[in-house]
Amino acid sequence: MIEIPTLYRTAEEFVEQKFRGANEVLGVLLTGSAASSYPDAGSDIDLEVIATENQCMQIGDTCGFEHYHDVDISWEWVTLKELENELKDWKDDVDLWVYSRSKVLHDTRRGVEAILSEYKQYPTEVWRDKLFLYWFFATGSVPLRFW
Repeated sequence: MIEIPTLYRTAEEFVEQKFRGANEVLGVLLTGSAASSYPDAGSDIDLEVIATENQCMQIGDTCGFEHYHDVDISWEWVTLKELENELKDWKDDVDLWVYSRSKVLHDTRRGVEAILSEYKQYPTEVWRDKLFLYWFFATGSVPLRFW
């Protein structure tokens, strides 16, 4: 099993080398298993690079991928407005879970942290209910120690 601190340090180092100093990059989020404390032997590093609208228009829907220090790292480009829109109505549980567990690795104007701060306190009872439902739908059974 890959250790979380190792993945986190690798992600920080990669972001430092790849994205810091890029004027069009406003922030970088660590998402996925490395951020949510559930990595396994096949874990990679998932990033969301928050960039200006101009940068995202130039790049389009292109995602990035690199193999760095024996770890696969992938990222997608989003604008700050797209990030806000993903979260503002709390309708997409998957996005909310991903973003509530994400880690800010870079934030030039503190805008990313400000948006995410509203979603870091995902209510415990909501977590429990969602975990139950995900388990039930995935396995077709009730976990023995749920209640």
